[in-house]
Amino acid sequence: MIRWVRKIFAALWILFFMIVGSAGYARAADGIRVAYSSVNPHALLAWLAEKRGLYAKYNLSSVLVYVPGGSVSIQALVSGDIDLAQLTGPPGVIANMKGADIVYIAMTDDKMGYQLVTRQDVKRAADLKGKRLGISRFGSSSDFSTKVLLRKIGIDPREVSILQIGNET
Repeated sequence: MIRWVRKIFAALWILFFMIVGSAGYARAADGIRVAYSSVNPHALLAWLAEKRGLYAKYNLSSVLVYVPGGSVSIQALVSGDIDLAQLTGPPGVIANMKGADIVYIAMTDDKMGYQLVTRQDVKRAADLKGKRLGISRFGSSSDFSTKVLLRKIGIDPREVSILQIGNET
C-alpha cells in the first residue's frame, strides 16, 4: 500500500512540474484540456489535480475530459483536440511506430495490471485456442497485453478471435 501511495505522490509531483513548465503556453490558450481514458486509480491523478485546484493554483484554466480508451485519446492528442492525456504505454508507442510524435512525461507503473478471466470450461491455456477474447479497443493496452499474454503461454494470437467490446462506460 505504501508503494502505491509513493507512486501516486511522485506522479502528482511530475504532473505539477509538467503543468508549471507549460504555463506560458497554457495561458495563451483558452485552457488546458486533459484527457483520462479509464476509470481506475491511474486516472485518479488527473482527476485529483483538477478537483484539488492544482491547475487553477497556477493560473491555468483546465478542462478534464473523459475519452473512452487510450487509442482514442492518442487520436485526440495527435489532432490537437486535447493537450495532455493520462494513459498507459502501448497506445502511444504504437502511434509513434506509425509516425506520430507522442512524448511520455512520466509513468507510475512498471507492469501492466491485466488479468485473463475465463469461463469455467477453460482449465488449461490450450483450451483458449479457438475461443473469443474481449478487449476494449484494437491498439489499446488491453489488446497489447492480451497478445503478450497469449504468446507467453504458448498460443499464437491468430489462434483466437479477439473482439473489440469497448470500455467500462
